[in-house]
Amino acid sequence: MESWRQKREGWLLLAPALIILASSPSHRFPDGLAQLHRQGNHVEGPGCPFHRLENYAWTLTDPDFLDAIWRTLYFTGTSVALETVVAIAVALLLNLDFRGRNVLRTLIILPWAVPTIVNAMMWRLIFHPEYGALNALLTQIGLLDSYRSWLGEPASAMNMIVLADAWKNYPLIAFVVLAALQTIRRSSMTPRRWMAPTRGSGSGM
Repeated sequence: MESWRQKREGWLLLAPALIILASSPSHRFPDGLAQLHRQGNHVEGPGCPFHRLENYAWTLTDPDFLDAIWRTLYFTGTSVALETVVAIAVALLLNLDFRGRNVLRTLIILPWAVPTIVNAMMWRLIFHPEYGALNALLTQIGLLDSYRSWLGEPASAMNMIVLADAWKNYPLIAFVVLAALQTIRRSSMTPRRWMAPTRGSGSGM
């Protein structure tokens, strides 16, 4: 009886979202699917010539489309790998007992808590070719002879975007890993009966 009540409450909670989805213009989906097989657009009307799979073949052989796929895969793979490595290192650090750990946890979550537009404007100033903080830092420590435009070249711009994205998202992964580490730590400290048998227990004793 209790399970039936829980199911009913679940459906009641989902009802508003289901109503919105049902009332959405879902009839546009078949029309959009049909447009994928035609040459033209909605402005030209339904009289556009029908092309079966030619649009797909043209898209899969288009150099711009293939470049976009490669850039997407590079961005996703590089950013996820960088975020994971940094997050695991930070989680291992936060799992240690030291003074000021709670303050450090609060500071680390700030990049994820700050709105994306604020992060974008901040990194834009950091990467500025004339007065950016990154150019100033690398010049002062001797890694650069002169300022450079980090966002002026496609290769460096992609890497800088990956860096900004990793800085924005690594705190979330770090706290997920930290939660798992805390769970393992608690479970290892919990006494287990089979590890501490009572006196007089055992077969044949």
